[in-house]
Amino acid sequence: MSAAEVVQEIVAPTPVVSAFQTVPAAYLGNVDSIMNIDVLVAGDNLDAVATVSNLICDISNLRPLRVGALANSKLIESLTPLLLNVAILNGSSNQQSELCHGCQNALNNKVGKPFMKMPKDPSNFSFGATSSTVTSLGIIFGLLTSANPKAGVIGALLVIAVADNIADSLGIHIYRESTTTTKENTRMFTISNFITRFGITLTFVALFALLSITFAAVFCIAIGHGILVFLSYLIGVQRKTSTLREVAIHLGIAIPVIVISHFLGQLIFSVFG
Repeated sequence: MSAAEVVQEIVAPTPVVSAFQTVPAAYLGNVDSIMNIDVLVAGDNLDAVATVSNLICDISNLRPLRVGALANSKLIESLTPLLLNVAILNGSSNQQSELCHGCQNALNNKVGKPFMKMPKDPSNFSFGATSSTVTSLGIIFGLLTSANPKAGVIGALLVIAVADNIADSLGIHIYRESTTTTKENTRMFTISNFITRFGITLTFVALFALLSITFAAVFCIAIGHGILVFLSYLIGVQRKTSTLREVAIHLGIAIPVIVISHFLGQLIFSVFG
């Protein structure tokens, strides 16, 4: 029986929730600590678990992970001293950090691995992915009514992939240099977003080169919206906000841009065609 279950018997029927066993005491005792830790939460009462989870979310960079019933807390309590001894006996240079990550990895094997490991910094690719997706889809649906849509779309996308991409990357790099003191972060941000934008745009080019106009346009819109939904989901998770709300906001901006581009293309070709 875990300590949490013993306390539950004493204070019943008041619900008890178990948490914070895998967070090093040195971190909890220092209000200036910068933590990036998953906090394992066990409890039988869903309302009590939700209350504790909300309190955990109020602490910057802490994320609550529910591990099931209060009985599961004995697994957490038994693994914590074991992994602490492993860190000490093997001379870890950062025992607290190793303990925290070790507990999480071991418990993932016990209670199930997460569906997806979230990127730590989506900004390294989010700008390039968003810019290339919205711009490319606007170009594609703006040129579909031209006299030679396949050549027009492929040509315009290649210009975006090279010239516009380099220009935007230079602008991003200069902006980041003026606001960031770390050159390595600025360089990585610029390169990763350039590669992301280049890759997505070339994917659209390949679809138009290999498929018919109709199928290429359908695949491009599906891939583009999939990218925007994925990015919106990452942002919602990172900011601890509603992922559906983030998706609705970003698609609500991107879709009108694409629609306007389509009708603007029709207007231009009807007037100057």
